[in-house]
Amino acid sequence: MRKLFGCCLLLLPAFAYPVPRITYITAGPMLHFNSRNSEIHVSWGFEVSAWSYQGAYGGVGLFSQDSSLYPDIKKRGYGLDVGFDYENGKFRLYCEPQISWYMVGLSLGPVYEIRKGPESPRFGLQGSVWPLWLPVVDYRFREVSDEFYVSPGLYLKLPVFIAK
Repeated sequence: MRKLFGCCLLLLPAFAYPVPRITYITAGPMLHFNSRNSEIHVSWGFEVSAWSYQGAYGGVGLFSQDSSLYPDIKKRGYGLDVGFDYENGKFRLYCEPQISWYMVGLSLGPVYEIRKGPESPRFGLQGSVWPLWLPVVDYRFREVSDEFYVSPGLYLKLPVFIAK
């Protein structure tokens, strides 16, 4: 797991890449269907993400006439998210470096799980994949103390801050 955490840290220098950037901070609720050994448990959470894109889209914006506030998804975007997730007696905190490019977004990072009982707390690794053309669904996977979960989900994230 240390090797994977080290790989996550390798994404962080991308924030210092010296090109014009647009920064977004988004926040919103998440709902996941966690599957393990044919059992499905629903979890809900909240996540905040900070994104930095290399350039702006050249078209007319949806909410503004200033099209330079919209990212060009053909260029890489780098982000970092923090969030929590609650599932029937399990509370998780996580932080994941993120990257997006063209049609897909990817994230991978550590997760800290607090449970009822003596097996708490537990550490693990969690990641997500989502399509940029349908930004309300994601596919999350998580491994905590040798338990592997597959968690398709839904989310709604709205921009709370945009800076150029």
